[in-house]
Amino acid sequence: MYFTECHTPLVGTLTLLSDGSELCGCCFSNGRHVSKDMEGELIRRDDLAVLQEARAWLDRYFEGLHPDPSELPLKDQGTAFQKLVRSAMLEIPYGEAVTYSDIAHSIEAKTGRRQSPRAVGGAVSRNIYGVIVPCHRVVGSNGSLTGFGGGIDKKIALLEFEGAMKPSFKRPKKGMALTGIPNSVRMGRGAAYAFSDLTPEDMHEILEAHDSSFAQAFVVADTASGCF
Repeated sequence: MYFTECHTPLVGTLTLLSDGSELCGCCFSNGRHVSKDMEGELIRRDDLAVLQEARAWLDRYFEGLHPDPSELPLKDQGTAFQKLVRSAMLEIPYGEAVTYSDIAHSIEAKTGRRQSPRAVGGAVSRNIYGVIVPCHRVVGSNGSLTGFGGGIDKKIALLEFEGAMKPSFKRPKKGMALTGIPNSVRMGRGAAYAFSDLTPEDMHEILEAHDSSFAQAFVVADTASGCF
């Protein structure tokens, strides 16, 4: 896997990843994806064409020029559901924000199958194309800004930069109560979560608070409960 870095004035350093022909990731320096999702040695290649294209794309974005993500050869990776959610995020217009429920409804309209905002939250949390695939434009139904791989401050900075920040948006509450109660699933670190009692924002906060393997297990368990 090849990489280069893009130093931005708004969200710090972004790491761009490629297999040599396609873009495989755009990760925040404090995110988990570079270390946990990418296998094999990372080789720096500032001269690789696809990475230069991605860096130029980001330069235009942070200049306020609204480049289209379709200009970049994004690797079509992830599960079928993650791909559906990624496509939905790519449809969110610059300067706007949608909720997890909005994405669930849009996928329902395309597939004819009921979708859960919780499952959408899990797929959004697995977005490895930060900034390019605009997961920062997805908020909770109550305006909560929970859940962002680069950190809430960066999510707010991007929304403000795009003019999408609203007075009704708010930081997530701290100290969410997680107790083992009936109809819950217990896994990893002794924590028990009751799917029936969790809002999409709560679920997304859980995903961001644990490592990738735990998040995957949580989403799998949620899938088994009929969310997909």
